[in-house]
Amino acid sequence: MKKILYIIPLLILVSCEEESSEEFSTDLITATFKNGYCLPDNNSFLVVSSEDGEILADTSFQGDASFNLSTADSVNAPDKINITLIRMTEWGALSVTTNLSVDKGANWTWDNPYHDEPEVIGNSYYTFSNVSENNISRVVLSSKGNRNRFSVYQSITYGLSHYHQIEDVSIMAYKEDGTAIYTILEDVQIEQTYNLDLSTFLPANYKIITNSTGEDCDNISLQAINVDDSAIQYNRHTFTDRGYIEGLGWNTNGEFFVNYPSEFSKFGTGIGVGQYNVVGEKSWFQRTWGDIPESVEKINADITLVKSDPLDFEVSTNGVFDQWSVHFDDSLSNSNWTFYINPNISSSSIPIMPSSVYTEYPELSSAFFKMTSIGAVDFLCVDSIQEWLELYFSTDGYYLDFCPQYRSVDYRVN
Repeated sequence: MKKILYIIPLLILVSCEEESSEEFSTDLITATFKNGYCLPDNNSFLVVSSEDGEILADTSFQGDASFNLSTADSVNAPDKINITLIRMTEWGALSVTTNLSVDKGANWTWDNPYHDEPEVIGNSYYTFSNVSENNISRVVLSSKGNRNRFSVYQSITYGLSHYHQIEDVSIMAYKEDGTAIYTILEDVQIEQTYNLDLSTFLPANYKIITNSTGEDCDNISLQAINVDDSAIQYNRHTFTDRGYIEGLGWNTNGEFFVNYPSEFSKFGTGIGVGQYNVVGEKSWFQRTWGDIPESVEKINADITLVKSDPLDFEVSTNGVFDQWSVHFDDSLSNSNWTFYINPNISSSSIPIMPSSVYTEYPELSSAFFKMTSIGAVDFLCVDSIQEWLELYFSTDGYYLDFCPQYRSVDYRVN
């Protein structure tokens, strides 16, 4: 078992790493922020530090920006650096992220793939007949990115939101036994009402997904996109209904199952086992875009909390994974701090922030962070953390388009 020790006073440095005596180039990082990743009316900060927490370079900026950070000529730059971004999010939270033990000389782009997310422009409406005759209990309406799930009755009209004036709508009608029937309505127009006879629906495809984890089923979701579309949220049709209930998401044998229309061929399947978001418990997750998987497997790794004291915490890990993380929250100041950690290092310290950071965001200097979760992830598109960082920070668009499969394990601390 590999044991990872982190001593993290939020304002005090404790160094566990030896410094290199060799002299290196002064280039640290080329940073680009685009598509509103950082807000234009708030100061954001990028801080580069050594693994013992010493600040090597820092800058402040607003909105979209591009710049290089390097050390002074007289300062040696270590091979590995820590990169910390402080920014205000659009929902009003102060977000701090630190990537520990990154190769110096990185060229990273922080992108916001949601920058052109469409707005809802109207609704379409639906009534249903022959509900009881077809033993239908629930219906899922789905356009590209919007859905409505409900218990269906013949006397009620149901609505669905739309991003587009005209688009196709998939309709899944679920029976009490977990199977489903469906139809695809083409060229649905907003503000129109559609009267649907459930007796004309087609049987949906039904597939069992083997649970090979040895853990209890917790949840499953199935979505689909057109073959040429991005997997981003506002392109997805959703098919599952209450995939967190036995009989609707999995059977009595502990096997997951899904229903889906024949018209789609590119699916996003998310499957969780264990006890998600339960304090003191672990959960495992598998995400797959493409074909529906034959089985759900655990990540070949584990992570265990030894000590949760923010000033002196310890985590043990084993197995094969690309990255592990620790998340802290301070609900009083609406601040959060996440560390993304290279699995090849054994200890480190967080940076002491420049005084300009505390001047702009004084809540950080007095924040009381509480550890909320730890986790490890294996990105099945890469073989190492270095490959993942290069892929993530150099590829435009939504990450599930260029890395469609991963497995993870999480432990809920608080």
